[in-house]
Amino acid sequence: MINFNSLRNLHFLFKKKRDKPCLDSEVKYREIVEHLLVGVYIIQNDCFRYGNKKFCEIFGYSYEDIVEKISPAFLAFGSDKNIVKENIRKLISKESKSMEYEFRGVRKDGSIVWIKALGNLISYKGKPAISGTLIDFTDRKLVEEALYIGEERFRVTLEATEIGNWDWDVKNDIWYASPIYYTMLGYEPVAEPSDRRVWLARIHPEDREYVRAKIKDILAYKEDRYIYEARILHADGSYRWYQVIGHIIEKDNQGRIKRMVGIRKDITDFKQAEEELKISKNRLRALIDTLPDLIWVKNPHGVYLQCNQRFEQLYGAAEKEIVGKTDYDFVGKELADFFRQKDNEAAVSNKPSINEEELTFADGHKEIIETIKTPIYESDGTFMGVLGIGRDITQRKKSEQELIKNEALISTAVENLPIVFYLIDKDGIFNLSIGAGLKGIGLLPNQVVGQSVFDLYKDFPKTLEAINKALSGESALFESNVNGVHYLSIVNPMSMSDNRAGIVGVGLDITDRKEAEFELLKAKEKAEESDRLKSAFLANMSHEIRTPMNGILGFAGLLKEPELSGEQQKEYIRIIEESGERMLNIINDIINISKIESGIIDIHLSETNINNQLQFVYDSLKLDAYHKKLKLSFVCELPEYKSITITDSEKFYGILSNLVKNALKYTDKGTVEFGYAVKGEKMEFYVKDTGIGIPKEKVEVIFERFIQADIADKMARQGAGLGLAISKAYVEMLGGKIWVDSEESKGSTFFFTLPYYVSSTF
Repeated sequence: MINFNSLRNLHFLFKKKRDKPCLDSEVKYREIVEHLLVGVYIIQNDCFRYGNKKFCEIFGYSYEDIVEKISPAFLAFGSDKNIVKENIRKLISKESKSMEYEFRGVRKDGSIVWIKALGNLISYKGKPAISGTLIDFTDRKLVEEALYIGEERFRVTLEATEIGNWDWDVKNDIWYASPIYYTMLGYEPVAEPSDRRVWLARIHPEDREYVRAKIKDILAYKEDRYIYEARILHADGSYRWYQVIGHIIEKDNQGRIKRMVGIRKDITDFKQAEEELKISKNRLRALIDTLPDLIWVKNPHGVYLQCNQRFEQLYGAAEKEIVGKTDYDFVGKELADFFRQKDNEAAVSNKPSINEEELTFADGHKEIIETIKTPIYESDGTFMGVLGIGRDITQRKKSEQELIKNEALISTAVENLPIVFYLIDKDGIFNLSIGAGLKGIGLLPNQVVGQSVFDLYKDFPKTLEAINKALSGESALFESNVNGVHYLSIVNPMSMSDNRAGIVGVGLDITDRKEAEFELLKAKEKAEESDRLKSAFLANMSHEIRTPMNGILGFAGLLKEPELSGEQQKEYIRIIEESGERMLNIINDIINISKIESGIIDIHLSETNINNQLQFVYDSLKLDAYHKKLKLSFVCELPEYKSITITDSEKFYGILSNLVKNALKYTDKGTVEFGYAVKGEKMEFYVKDTGIGIPKEKVEVIFERFIQADIADKMARQGAGLGLAISKAYVEMLGGKIWVDSEESKGSTFFFTLPYYVSSTF
């Protein structure tokens, strides 16, 4: 590739040869120029008089398109036309002896190219002209821009990932570090160079000599870079693990180190995870060795990679004597071939393979083993071998034989017991229905065989829910009431004798027991009623409950006054209603916070239309805003079809309505606005008001139970102070976080985030 200095020399050579021909002939000279790797041109009277092959190729024109037809400025892009004109003018007017400049050119197809142009004044056919050369350096320009963007991204990435970088002038022992190098350890950044020995002193005493040795090795030219991991003192007095990487980037003429640069990143979490992984591996190994099953792993060639202690008993050898060998080293060829065949079947089918086999252990005893062989893969999908698990089913096989012998006896017993015993196949069709309990619901043995459970019990949702659960592979226990008879039933998944999937169920008549339980429950509830009420209403809430109660009782008494006007009666009734609503809200808050603290609240995730939820909150509270003469509004960033996400809609409504109610409660004039914005994989919601705001000292505790921001102020509002605590708990249960920005007397903005799961429907 010709650089720009070479380009300049080539141009002067061209000028010299034109002024004083020294080639054998003009034809030979022209042939050389035509095949140069740079563009060559002649300009006269603002028009090209000549352009070689490379010149035409750069701009995408033919020789005929350019010569005598196009001006130099025509080939320039936009404002760069003026650059071309000005350089030509200066050279023609002899204000400059030569020209050298860069401009953006326009190819015939409209694409942009970056051009480096050189030119000198010559005489062409007896008149002043400019001869010159140019080169297309578009690729280099793109690389430069990419490098700039890459450097900027690298800087931003370092800051975003909290990686500190340092620069050491080794010759002058001047050391500089980026601000994050300091802040990641809790220290104030230092703009000017600092003493690197301060950082060496902060390295943990047990790691300090190791680090010094690393630095010493690189200064002794044993290595061109170093990497070490060490504990460094944090400003809070604790030690954290860091990885430091250093590179030599500059040496002097004698090969001595002049400059080094490097980075430092926090690997504390990695170190902790590494230690936890080590512990986990040891626990897993202990667990595997404790299991009564035989467990082993083979590679694709049938070579053992690992086994547990139970497997060692099979071959009578320690794991280290088994690993690296195959079955052919321990058993006869016929049995080894059988093992190998089952390994291959599991690998080819890409799913677990199950078989039973009788094996003779090293000590001579025999066991019937049920073996499950499963293909296993690396994270990149590469097949790495087969995992085998063998379980002793000798006793189970004996039990199965005994079960077959007693089947007839059991069947007779079931038919005479006060139960209902039934089998249902995978399609929900009854295959069997027996037991004396059928009489209680007016059925004969096997009367429902061939009929669908989904049709017969379509009006019994709990029964169908349990059936579906069992069909999906889980046991289910449920109660049902058929024609006034109470049944306690259990259904279990099973494999039927013909290998068809299905379920087995047993129903027991518990009518007498249910009636007795009902009576006992009524008596128990009556006896404990007073204690429950006392606990519910007196714990921490006596004042908040007593206040609305006094309002209700006081104004109810005033309503008895015979001389009250109609307006007074309405006002007293309004106060009684508000006091009742206040008491109900307090009790609901107590119940919710109690459930949260006891951990009995469940999350019910479903597709939720966020825009609809915001509209619902607005509709339910706009009347409250109207009464207070406040402007209530909301903003939805997403269109309707994109606003559907997966969350618990009830808890989302509870969070948002709590925050909006709070904003309305603490705002006496102005506006309350709420809405959301999508930020990456999260939705960020906000509720903004122009209310009283929150004092700085109260912001930290605003989400705690029984806290109101202005509790000690003359503007204290009604309420138990539980709404924000409940909202915070709900947000965290849904995988988000909640915070507030507030300025006293100016208003508050509450924020919370939730994961944004785009609905698969769209």
